[in-house]
Amino acid sequence: MKRILRLSVVLMLLVEMSGAASAEENVKAVAGLKTWINSWKSDKAGSGEMRSNTTALVGWSAEAEFSNRLFAEVSYLLSAVDYKFDLPGGVSEVERNDFDLVVGYRSARYAGVFTGYRSSQFLQKQGNSKSKVTLHGPLIGICQTAPLNSTFSLFGKVTYLPQITKRGCSEFPVELYEA
Repeated sequence: MKRILRLSVVLMLLVEMSGAASAEENVKAVAGLKTWINSWKSDKAGSGEMRSNTTALVGWSAEAEFSNRLFAEVSYLLSAVDYKFDLPGGVSEVERNDFDLVVGYRSARYAGVFTGYRSSQFLQKQGNSKSKVTLHGPLIGICQTAPLNSTFSLFGKVTYLPQITKRGCSEFPVELYEA
C-alpha cells in the first residue's frame, strides 16, 4: 500500500510539472514517467541457477537539454511489485529503489552517450528476516529517443554499471547490465 501511495504522489507531481517551461530559451526541461521491465538471473558455479519473476520499475525522470547538445537527467524508480526468488530456504522477496544522476551528449538529434552515478537499494525479505543491500557506482551508456508527437516520446537506453556493494551480499552480481 505504501508503494502505491508513493507512485500516486509521483504521478500527481509529474502532471503538475508537465506544464513547466524553462525561462532560458536555450534550455529545454522535460519531466515524465520512466519505467522498465526486468528480471534477475544468476548462474553461479556450484550453486545452480537463480531466477526471479519479471517486474517493472516505475518512477519519475526529469531532464534538462541544452543548446550545445549536452543534457542532464535525474530519476528515481521503485519496483512496482517485489522480485520473488525460489530459494532452498523458502521464497525470498526483494524490494528495489534506484536513483540515477547522469550527464550526456547527443551526438545526433535523437541519439547520445552518457555517464553518471546510480544508487540501488534492495530490501530482501525471507520469512521473518530482512536485510538491506546498497549497490552504487558509476554508469555509462547510450540512449535513443523516438518522438511520437510534440508531447510524447519513447526513450530507450543501454547502461553498463560496474556496481560497488556497500554491504556485501553474495546473491547480487557485481556487474549489472540494463536494457
